[in-house]
Amino acid sequence: MVSSLYNATMLLSLNDSAPITSNSSVNHTARFDPYYDTFLILLALLIIAINGLVICLFMWKPFLKEITNYFLVSLAVSDGLTGLLVIPIYFSCSLSGYRVQVCFSFDMIHRMTAFSTVYHLLLITCDRYVAITRPFRHSSTFTARVAYISIVCVWSVSMFLPLVQLTWYDTSNLRLANSRIRQYELRYNITCAVVAFLLPVTIMIIAYAEMLRIVVRHARAIEATSRERQALSKEKRAMAIFATMLFAYVFCWFSFFFMSLASDLPGVLRVPEVVASILFFFRFCTSIINPIIYIFCKTDFKRALREVIVQYQCRAIVSGFLLQNYSVSNNEDDDSSPRGTQRTHTSRAR
Repeated sequence: MVSSLYNATMLLSLNDSAPITSNSSVNHTARFDPYYDTFLILLALLIIAINGLVICLFMWKPFLKEITNYFLVSLAVSDGLTGLLVIPIYFSCSLSGYRVQVCFSFDMIHRMTAFSTVYHLLLITCDRYVAITRPFRHSSTFTARVAYISIVCVWSVSMFLPLVQLTWYDTSNLRLANSRIRQYELRYNITCAVVAFLLPVTIMIIAYAEMLRIVVRHARAIEATSRERQALSKEKRAMAIFATMLFAYVFCWFSFFFMSLASDLPGVLRVPEVVASILFFFRFCTSIINPIIYIFCKTDFKRALREVIVQYQCRAIVSGFLLQNYSVSNNEDDDSSPRGTQRTHTSRAR
């Protein structure tokens, strides 16, 4: 299984799912592994369910409709696509014997979710940075219109960047891979690593360091009233949540860019099979980690989830109570009927 998974990993790593040469040693045998493929299906269902919960909570609860949560819900849509499209297409790729057309589609959509994730995190970081460094200008800077335009820009860039590689590929013959294409791919992968990983992550780390400095300075400077303490604690909590999401992205998506360079520089970067297989699936982890973090750690989402649970518990109790009353009522009706009365008299006579 490890060997088969490694073949898929090397074929599908950022550029690896792209064209392969005719003398490729990759095993193209399609087979169903009951353990690995079942795990993959369950993972996709879990990703869809938990990100769907985030979207539903946002739609059901009016108090969640604030600017930061618009970005989080858009991120949940991006994460949900991992379970809805990315994993199923990867599954199709492996079952089809790693057909180039199917695997190339996987690569394109997976790139899009990679770019979408990091740019959503960057957008959230900018929102928090303005909220902490310029609190009085935050509401006028991040209006609903600005939020919508920003989200549209993030999705547009995320969908455009994967399409760039189609400019040097012959879509009618994706197996064609000459030295010119390999050079383009190497430059493209390095650019992606800088534009979608190193640069945004560096900006976010600097922003969080500055936010932490400001929060600590404010905590020492103010004669904190209970209300001020609560507001400061809320900002610290939000900053910790989004910083954790950033760390999860760096930890999980580092393999995405590392494996791309390893595939372009096989003589320089060598990755063992088992390590490559583990790193490959780290990419899917953020689609579960992100919604878990802000559902169970972010105060407003926790409140929304608690209200929904209580609401359904109350409905279950009321339904049970009504069902019990209905049952008792039916029994009484049976006893009051002529046949029921006759049975009652008979039992008394005995």
